[in-house]
Amino acid sequence: MMKRLFYILIFSILLIFENQSSGCTAFCLKTGKEIFLAKNLDWEIENGYVFLNERGLNKSILNTDPFNKSTFQWQSKYRSITFNQFGKEFPLGGMNEQGLAIEELNMSPVKLIRDSSKQMINEFQLVQYLLDNCKSVDQTINCLKNFQCEPLFQTLHYIIADKTGNIIVVEFNGSKFDIYYCSKTGLPVLSNNNYNESLNYLSNFHGFGGNLPVKIRQGSNERFVTAANFLKLYNNQPPIDYSFQILDTVKQGDTRWSMIYDIRNLRVYFKFHRCETVKVFDFNSLTGMETISGLGGNLSDCNLTDNDGLNAVSAEENTKLISEVLSLYSSETGQVLNYNLQYQFADLGNLYLKKTIPYKLINELDSCIIELPDLNPLSYSDKVFADVADWNNYKIVAIGEATHGTKEFVELRHRILKYLVENHDFKALFYEFSFRKSLKINDFVLYGLGNIDTLLAGEYWIQNNAEFINIIKWIRTYNEDKNAEEKIYFFGIDNQTEALELEECMNYIEQNYASFYAANEILISEIKRLNKISYTDITNKDYQIRRKMFVELKSQAELFFPSKHFKNNIKDKIALQLIQSIINSHKFLYLYSTNNENIRDLQLATNVISGSKWFEEKSNIVVFAHNAHIANNPDYYGKGQPAMGNYLANKIKDKYFAIATSFSTGKFTAVMMDSLGNDTEPLTCEINQSPACISTNYVLHQAKYNNFIFNIKELNSNSSLYKYINIKRPLIGVGDLFLGKVEKHFSDDRIIKLASAYSLLFYFKDTHSVTINQNEKK
Repeated sequence: MMKRLFYILIFSILLIFENQSSGCTAFCLKTGKEIFLAKNLDWEIENGYVFLNERGLNKSILNTDPFNKSTFQWQSKYRSITFNQFGKEFPLGGMNEQGLAIEELNMSPVKLIRDSSKQMINEFQLVQYLLDNCKSVDQTINCLKNFQCEPLFQTLHYIIADKTGNIIVVEFNGSKFDIYYCSKTGLPVLSNNNYNESLNYLSNFHGFGGNLPVKIRQGSNERFVTAANFLKLYNNQPPIDYSFQILDTVKQGDTRWSMIYDIRNLRVYFKFHRCETVKVFDFNSLTGMETISGLGGNLSDCNLTDNDGLNAVSAEENTKLISEVLSLYSSETGQVLNYNLQYQFADLGNLYLKKTIPYKLINELDSCIIELPDLNPLSYSDKVFADVADWNNYKIVAIGEATHGTKEFVELRHRILKYLVENHDFKALFYEFSFRKSLKINDFVLYGLGNIDTLLAGEYWIQNNAEFINIIKWIRTYNEDKNAEEKIYFFGIDNQTEALELEECMNYIEQNYASFYAANEILISEIKRLNKISYTDITNKDYQIRRKMFVELKSQAELFFPSKHFKNNIKDKIALQLIQSIINSHKFLYLYSTNNENIRDLQLATNVISGSKWFEEKSNIVVFAHNAHIANNPDYYGKGQPAMGNYLANKIKDKYFAIATSFSTGKFTAVMMDSLGNDTEPLTCEINQSPACISTNYVLHQAKYNNFIFNIKELNSNSSLYKYINIKRPLIGVGDLFLGKVEKHFSDDRIIKLASAYSLLFYFKDTHSVTINQNEKK
């Protein structure tokens, strides 16, 4: 079985700067025993926070690969003050209590040459790690030997100084960090060109080996020359004033802040472009406090006055900062906003920040939810469902599941299906399952052919469990005394693997459509004899040859089944759909393997729409699929590619009704990954930690009822709760694979606007695993 083909995480973003005239400038000024590191931040985004970082905290590297179990961890040795735009733990620069100061600047990108003996780290957490662990330049150099840098956004280089006066420039060359000792070059300056390039350029100017006059000009190398010349001309002027004079001289139209680290005295002088006064953060006095964990302040707030303005920063404020900066970054670069990365930043940075309880949101939620009777959905009366929607208004009702292996979710689907069939003329169940495989189950529910336990023997645990089998048995029981027009059908809507099982598909045609098979035996036999192929290796020529055969078979089927007879004959429509499923699967596998293009949800929606037309106009259908698929989500794959639910909502408008299920803690069935990265047997997994404050579940989890219905469609759009759920946030969801930490599942398909994604939500405070049959397919 092919699994998780749609589980795509995209973390790479294009460069911030291409124009080298835009960038930053930094330098170090030494005056006897004193040393000052100064920098201009030059780019359009001004948002930022100053953070105080505590010693003794356990930290980990941001791991953008959810399938990678290894996580580099450390414990902070030193307190630090940092200046951050991408949230706490992702600083642009800072200084620790030992007097080590670091600032970063953009540089030309380099190609990474991976070295498995070294730890990978991103460009911002490298700064925090060094401040947490190193008290001198020498220790920094030793630490850097253990790392390689893989940027989240942009290749950076760094100027680093300590209180002894040692200054280095650090640049990652794709393989290792190059160290330039400013004591040897005599030029503790950095802009956006590679350091050696700037040194070579400087050698053309008067006073530095050349004859060109030094003039104040725009551009990275020109700013390097200007700063170097100012340092050369320094003559005992007040160092802070002189440093700001240099920064003012090299500033640009997009300079947003200027800062000077007084390293020996542990002070930072900070000037924000819209504020008149210079803020002074006296870190030396702050180091005497009992705790500084989580203290900070908004740098764009002109009322932030030195140390007195620093307060405990909340996780909500940190998350907001990250959201604003990445939104602005997206606008500036034209790149799609990476919500996954946004919430990974927030999840990691919020770890030691205070969590505010959103009482207003919780109170609003409590006022509009309906308590469910208990944790046994099969016992719910019709009244539970009758009052929450006008079911006669809908042609397609989709019922999701937050995990594939939760007992309560499967039983809730069973109970809603039963209610809709018995009360509102719903005639079919369309399920996230292979169309090919569903045909035998359909024969069972319609005609009693076969035994359901035998039919599902060897199938995956998502279907081969007691709760799902009970649904199929109920449909069969319902159909037993019904005439043909009243019976309930069962069809799979997925086409992932049909092109890999051609013999099985052709055998079904041979067994059930003898006349058509006889008329097309040569073509069908040729298709049956096609070798199984790996779509990762298929050529376009091979793809087209196979596609031509499949399309020809479909054409013959369309000619064979007369349209007047075909109109009300679902059996003939099944034959055509089976052939179309092969064509769909062939295209899906080819595009996904060759171009990483995922059209699965488009095909799911197309199959639902075409299948719904098989029934009388007044008849309606129920769809079972994962929450992520049924959501009215226009950005399922993070590339503007919609979920199935968005296609359906756009096609049939308000005739589509999506029901989500949710939980925050509880047990469920899933596979995990063993030490070799392979799937384990199905296990009973558990989430027992309260949900992260960045997720919608953080509010849902604090509702007054353990189990409830949230009628999202009826929520007042002017309410605070509506505005909260109308922002894209993670909603806990797990597929067939559980990665051991729920935050690893905050992928693009599970970061949604709850307000528009679903009409109704059933929430269970605690959950249980489905009952796996012993003959489950391994």
